[in-house]
Amino acid sequence: MSIIGNNILAGASGQGGYEIQRGLRFNDGDTAYLNKTFSSAGNRQAWTWSAWVKQGDLGTGRQVLFGAYGATNNSDLLEVGFETNGIYATINTVLTNGTYRFRDPSAWFHYVVNYNGSYMKWYINGEEAHSWARTGNLGINGDFSHTIGRSAFSSIRFFDGYLAEINFIDGQTLDGSSFAETDSDTGAWIPKKYSGSFGTNGFNLNFSDNSDVTATTLGKDSSGNGNNFTPNNFSVTAGAGNDSLEDTPTNNWCTLNPLMVAGGTGSTLSNGNLDVTTGSTHQWRTGTIGISSGKWYVEYTATTNSNTHGIGIRANTTTNTPMYSETTAYYWQFYDTNYYDGGSASSYGSRPNAGSIVAMTIDLDNGTIEFFVNNVSQGQKTGIALGDTYKIIWTASGQSGSFNFGQHGFSYTKTGFKALNTANLPVPTVKNGTEYFDTKLWTGNGTSQTISGLSFQPDLAWLKARSVNYQHSVYDAVRGASAGRLATDQTLTEVDRGANNPSFTSDGITVRNTLNDNASGQTFVGWFWKAGGSGSANTDGTISSTVSVNADAGFSIVSYTGNATTGATVGHGLSVTPNMYVIKDRDSVSNWLVFNDNLTTNNNLYLNTADAQFAAGGFAGMGATSSLIQLPTGGTSTVNESGKKYIAYCFSEVEGYSKFGSYTGNGSSSDGTFVYTGFKPAFITMRSVSTSTDWQIKDDERDLYNPVRSRLWANLGNGEAQGTDMDFLSNGFKIKESGNATNQSGVAYIYMAFAETPFKYANAA
Repeated sequence: MSIIGNNILAGASGQGGYEIQRGLRFNDGDTAYLNKTFSSAGNRQAWTWSAWVKQGDLGTGRQVLFGAYGATNNSDLLEVGFETNGIYATINTVLTNGTYRFRDPSAWFHYVVNYNGSYMKWYINGEEAHSWARTGNLGINGDFSHTIGRSAFSSIRFFDGYLAEINFIDGQTLDGSSFAETDSDTGAWIPKKYSGSFGTNGFNLNFSDNSDVTATTLGKDSSGNGNNFTPNNFSVTAGAGNDSLEDTPTNNWCTLNPLMVAGGTGSTLSNGNLDVTTGSTHQWRTGTIGISSGKWYVEYTATTNSNTHGIGIRANTTTNTPMYSETTAYYWQFYDTNYYDGGSASSYGSRPNAGSIVAMTIDLDNGTIEFFVNNVSQGQKTGIALGDTYKIIWTASGQSGSFNFGQHGFSYTKTGFKALNTANLPVPTVKNGTEYFDTKLWTGNGTSQTISGLSFQPDLAWLKARSVNYQHSVYDAVRGASAGRLATDQTLTEVDRGANNPSFTSDGITVRNTLNDNASGQTFVGWFWKAGGSGSANTDGTISSTVSVNADAGFSIVSYTGNATTGATVGHGLSVTPNMYVIKDRDSVSNWLVFNDNLTTNNNLYLNTADAQFAAGGFAGMGATSSLIQLPTGGTSTVNESGKKYIAYCFSEVEGYSKFGSYTGNGSSSDGTFVYTGFKPAFITMRSVSTSTDWQIKDDERDLYNPVRSRLWANLGNGEAQGTDMDFLSNGFKIKESGNATNQSGVAYIYMAFAETPFKYANAA
C-alpha cells in the first residue's frame, strides 16, 4: 500500500519536530497496569483515546489497552485492545472484532479509538481500520474505575509491551490526525503534539517523570487537568527491571525478535523482549535490527551460570543449522570460553559469573568484534566479513539472561560506538519506497481509463487481471508502451495491439480496450517501477544497448539486438553488479530467462515456468559485472540470436528499499520462517529453487493489513486466489504456512522484494 495513500501500515520514523522522550514497559508477568477512578462523569457520548504501542508477547489471548468498569451497572464495562484475530472491544458481554491483526513486535504503531454517540471507530496509523455501530454510554468516562494495560473488571488480560504518549480527550471525537501526521520527506506516519482541549476528564500520560512510581511522577497527567493515574507493579530502579525506557515511536530500539527462533523448543521472551530463557534444548534468538556498517555496542547480563551460553552476531540468514557450523556467525560461547569464527572454534576469554555484564563492541567498518566482562576486555577478534547484514544473536540451552541495547542506559561507555536504535541507523538512499515502486488497483471499463496517483512517471508496468484468468501484461519505456505487450506467463513474442496499446502518463498509465488490461467489470492490479525514462545509448559491452537507469533504486531496463557472438556482453548501466536480471526475446517464442545470484553457480530459472533451477547448458558463462551482462559463450535464441531484439530488466539491492535474497523453509504452518529484509515490504515474489513451484506474488494493496493472503503467480494466467497467511512486517516478512509453495522444510527459496518503508522509519504491522 502506498504510504501516502494508505497509512494503515506506514511508519513512525523518528523524523519531524516532535520527539517523544520515554515509553513505559508493561510486562504481563509483573501484572503491571495503571488505574484511576474519576470523581465525576465526563462526556460519555463523545471521547477519543490515543496511544503509541509496541508489542511484546504476541500471545494468543486478548490484551487490554484500556478499559473501565462501574461495579453497580454491568453496562458500564468496557475493554478495548487486540488479540491474535484482530482488534476487539467488549461492552458488557457484547463483542466486536476487526480483522486487522497485530503480529509485529519490532516497531511502534499508532492506535486511536473514538466514539460519537453512534459509532465507535478504530484508526491504525491514521487510517480507519474498524467501525462499530453503538448508541448510549459505552462504559468509559464515568465516575468509576478506569485502567490502562489490564481489564478493569478483573486481574486478567494484561497488556505486554510498551506504551507511549497516551491521550484521552473528553468531549471530542477525533481521528488520528490530531495526534500524528504524514512526514513529507519519508511518507511515514509520525507523532505530533496534541494541541487542542482535553476536556474535564482528559489526560496526557507521557511518562517523562521517572523519579518514582507514584501517581504524581510516573503516572502524572501532563495535560494540566491533574488526572493522574496510579502505577501498579512497575519499577524505575536502574537495571534490567527498569520499566521506564527510551524506546519510543520517535526512536525505536532493538529488542530480541519473538518471530525469529531456531534450534530446539522452549525459549521464552519477557520484559519487552529484552529477557530470554530457554529450556534444555539448544536455541538461538536474533535481534530486530540488522546492521551492515558502523560501530555498535551491546550489553548482556547472564542470570544463570553454566555451559552453552553466549552472544555475538550472525549474518542475515534463515537457515536452521547450528550456530557453530555457520560460516558467517561470530560469537563467544562464554561459559565454554570458546570463540566461534565462521564455524571454527578457539579458546577465548575468562568465564564470567552469573550477574556479570558481558558486553561487545562490533566494528563493521573494520571487521572486528571485542567482548568485555564488567568492562574488562577479553581481547579483540578480527576477520568479520564485511558487506553482510548482521543481527545480534543469543545462543544457549538451559540458560537465561537480559539484553540492554541502550534503552536502559548503558552501564559502561565505549567511545565511538553507538546504541542499536533507529535514530542511529544510517539515512537510507531511498527514504520513501513509493517514489520508485508502487501498486495500483482498478476495475476495467472496457474502453479507456487512466490509472493515476503514482508519485513518479512509470518506466516499467506489470499488469494482471485479478478476477479472471488472463495473461500478464508487461510494458516499459525503453521499448515504448506503444510497442506492445509481453506476458510473463507466456513464451509469446511482443504483441502489438496498435491503438489499443497503453501509454504512460506523468503519474500512471492509460489502459485501453484490451481484455488483459481493462476488461469491463474485471478487477486488475498494476505494479510500477521508476527507471530513467526512455533510455540512452550504452556502449560498454560488445553489443551496444539502450539503457534506462535509476541507480538510486538499483533498476535498469536494457534493450539490445543479438549478434550470436560467443561471449558477447551488454552494458546495463547500474555501476554495481546486479543481483538479478530477466531477459526476454521480443521477436521469438522463447522462455523468460532469470539470473539470480542466490542460485547454484551456472544455474538459471525461467520466469514463465514452475521448473526448478537448471544447469546452464547453452547458457554457460552467463553472469554480470558492475557494468556488463555476460551473455553465454555460444549464441542462443533465448538471449543472443543474430538480429533478434531483446529486453532485460536488471536489479541490484539497495539497502532499505530492495532485497533479492534467499531463505530456507522450516515446514511450520504456525511458526514459519521469518525473513529479515530491513524494510517493510510492498511487493514480494518468491519460489523454490530446487523443486517445481510457481512464482507467487503478494503485495500490500490487495491486502491492506495482515494477514497477506491474496496471491497471483508470475508464470500463471490464473486469477487471484486466497492462500494461507503471510505477514508483512516492519523489518521483513513472516510465513505462516507450510508446504512446497513457500515453506517446505529444508527447501531453499529465493525472493524479490521492494519496500514500502525502510525500517529506520517503519511502523509495526
